[in-house]
Amino acid sequence: LRFGHQILLINTWTHAAKFTGEKSELSSCLATGIAHTESTNGGTREVTATGTTMGRPMLRTVFVIRRSNLSVDSEPVKYGDEIVLNDVNGELFLTCVKSTTRAGRTVWIVMHPTIHLRMELDGSEVKIDDKVVLAHASTNKCLSINEEHSNRSAYGREYELICELSTASIASYKSPILWKFQTQSAY
Repeated sequence: LRFGHQILLINTWTHAAKFTGEKSELSSCLATGIAHTESTNGGTREVTATGTTMGRPMLRTVFVIRRSNLSVDSEPVKYGDEIVLNDVNGELFLTCVKSTTRAGRTVWIVMHPTIHLRMELDGSEVKIDDKVVLAHASTNKCLSINEEHSNRSAYGREYELICELSTASIASYKSPILWKFQTQSAY
């Protein structure tokens, strides 16, 4: 996995049905929503993000992995790296409250999913299809899908994205915080 790759970001959480206990994969991927405002933030378009069940490559589900300083290179992505996800037009997938520059660009830290191996594997390359945790750089909260809040759209079922669980909490690993990157060869 390298910076500059076009990827799908797939949520890999398996959940159990409330009454039957039957396990199934949530099978959703990160997608851009509809732009709420035009020409804000110095001309960049701000958009929302959702978790969609439409898990095939299309304009709203394909992203480019960039460095947090927005430089362009093709170095491998490593655990502990700060990344920004842009859509293929170069727009940021989400702009949040701009108390700091890092928060305004929605910078994510790529972390190993096993808490006990995180420090040991920090700096090692992330392989395609590795499960990862994406932690918001400013708050250290995990990007996850809220399976309890969904709606239907023209694209299928859409889940709300949240970023409220701590990366150090074991309880957070019972929720949908695990993601994997898929590149074009895996579509």
